[in-house]
Parts: sequence; structure tokens; C-alpha cells
Amino acid sequence: MKAWKYVAAYKLHSVFFNHLVINTLLILVPLIIILAVSLGSTEQVVKDEMQNLVTTNLSNTGKLLDSVFRDTDYIAGSISLDMDTRYFIFNKNTESIDSNLITGGLIGTLSSLVARNNPVDSIYLYSELRNEIITMEGKIKIEQFQDINWMNTYHNMENGQPKKVSRKMFQYSNNRFDDTPNVISIIKPFFRLGTEKAYGAVVINIEQSRLAKYLQEKTTDREIIIFQNNGHILFSKDKNQIQKNMKGFETFNLLYDLRSSTDINYYFSEDRIFAVKASVEPELYYMISLPLTHFKKQFDQLQKLTVTLIFFAIISTILSSFLLSWNSYLPIRKLLGVVDNRNLNNSDKRTEENEIKYIAGNIVRTLSNNKSLRTELSNQLKIL
Repeated sequence: MKAWKYVAAYKLHSVFFNHLVINTLLILVPLIIILAVSLGSTEQVVKDEMQNLVTTNLSNTGKLLDSVFRDTDYIAGSISLDMDTRYFIFNKNTESIDSNLITGGLIGTLSSLVARNNPVDSIYLYSELRNEIITMEGKIKIEQFQDINWMNTYHNMENGQPKKVSRKMFQYSNNRFDDTPNVISIIKPFFRLGTEKAYGAVVINIEQSRLAKYLQEKTTDREIIIFQNNGHILFSKDKNQIQKNMKGFETFNLLYDLRSSTDINYYFSEDRIFAVKASVEPELYYMISLPLTHFKKQFDQLQKLTVTLIFFAIISTILSSFLLSWNSYLPIRKLLGVVDNRNLNNSDKRTEENEIKYIAGNIVRTLSNNKSLRTELSNQLKIL
């Protein structure tokens, strides 16, 4: 086509190319903005879905854990109010028939309570006056009992409120020996009214492996952590984290700072989503995390869709801009044809900056030539 000769002659200075650039920008920029807004909205939908999933996991897990701790608090409270328990705690007489009968009854009670509460591994009754401890296996002097690393916590307690502590049992768990199982011990001391001295305690031990099974913690990608307000980690699938402090881990430190007594807070790392909520238990918090691989397929599909949309947007924009520019170039093409037909000597065509200036230059030259012809004709008429 002859029109392409003009476009080729003026190259990027051609009016056609100027229109093509302007039309492309006018179409492509709003389209990119719309795509960006749509992509952002879609990403937010996926993010909300992730938060809903981790929230559901956290809420269900939190209800189970709250139930476990409520049950242990109830056990501790009911044992502490039991008359046989109080006789054992506050009575020094260890050799009477009544004492032996009470001891036998308490052993049966402890065994029954452990059997009815799945995560609970064992329960101890300790009497400081008697210097004895009752377990499900019998009564023994405290100096002969090996699992006593909870005693430091007991001696530092100032009131009768139960206290939770994470520790390793001394190779003892429910009448079997194993590799120092990790437990959460709930320690409730006994105080006489008006005194500041503890006379003994009930110690309820929740074995962490049992608790994990109770929580159906079979998946390897979900992570649950129970921690206290001071950051002390009571429970984790990773044994290296147990008894450590949240502040000692970079990500956990951020989650520790996000803890709230009322709200569920979220945090996204490069590969996981975390959520933290408070327990109904005082100064106790639950954290759960899921890997983002759960949502990788959705992200991949979203990314592929985005690339495809951008590709087709660019192609359609270029085609649309080309058609618009070519149609707007039509009047100029016609004018160029008229100018070229009247100006066979078009050697100056390539010296102009673009087609408009070329047409304008030819019009000016034509007008100038016409003026010169009129002047010459007038002079010739005068001579005649």
C-alpha cells in the first residue's frame, strides 16, 4: 500500500505512530489499573480464605485445650476439697489404720480419675507434713521418689491458685519407664486459712504425646504451641521448643507481641500463616500455624490467570490501537495522495518532520506559487 511508504518515510515521527502510542496508552493504562485492582481483590479473597481456615483450626483446637484445662482444674479442685485428701495433707499420723485405709482409697481415686481423662498421665498427692507422696502405684517417702523437679515451682507458689509448668518427668510415666517424657504439670498447693505456708499439693501431669494424639495432631505440617503470658512454651510438637521462651525465636517473638486477650491476630511469613488467640484460662495463649503450600495451587492458578490476562490485554490493546490509529490516519493518507498528484516533483517530502508538516509545506508552497503566477500574469497584462 502506498500509505505505508509515508509511514516508512517518517518512521517514529509519523502521525500514525504518534496516534498508535497515544491510543495504546489510553487503552492499556486503564486496563492495567483494572487488572491490578481485580488481582488485588482476588489475592485478598485467597488471603481471607487462609485466615478463615487457620481461624477454624485455632478455634477448634482452642476449645479442646480449654476443655482439657478446665477438666484438670476441676480435678484439682475436687481433690483438694475431698476430706480424705485433706486428712492425708494435714494429718501427721502415718501409721494408723484409718490412715492406711484413706491412702488405699486415694490411690483408687487417682487411678479412676486418670482412667477417665485421656490426656492425663498421672496424678500425685504430696503432703509436706508427712513428707510422703501418693501416686497410682502407692505411697512413698518424698526422698525416695525420683520425679520431683516440680518441687521448685511448688515452693515458690504464694497462693492456692493452680499453676502450669512444662517439664520433663524423671523416666517415670504411669508405671512405665521411658525417655523422660515431656509433660505439662498443673500444681495446686494446699494452704490453711490465714497462713502463708503450703502444706502440700496435688500435681496433675498431662503427657504431651498424649495431648498431641488427643488433638489429632497427626499431620506434619500443622503446628500448635501453648504458651504463657511470660512467653514460656508449655506445649509444642518440636521438643526443642518446649520449656523455651517465645522471645527467643524470631517469628515467635513477633507472635508473642501480637497476643491479645480478646482478638485473634495473624501473621504471614514467607511460607506459613500464624494465628494467636487467648485461652479462657488466665494468662494462657494458643498459637497455630499452617504452611502456605495449602494454598499454593490457588496462588499458581491465580498467577497463571494473571499472566494470561495481561498477555491478551497487551495483544488486544495493540490490535485495537492499530485499527484506531489506521482509521484516524485515513484523512491524512487522502491528503497526501492529493498533494502528491499535484506535486509530481516531491523530492522535498522526506525533508519534513512528519506528514502534517509535509502537507502544510506543500500548501504554503502552492499558495506562494499561485501568488507568483498572479503577479506575473498581472505584469504581462500591463505590458499588453
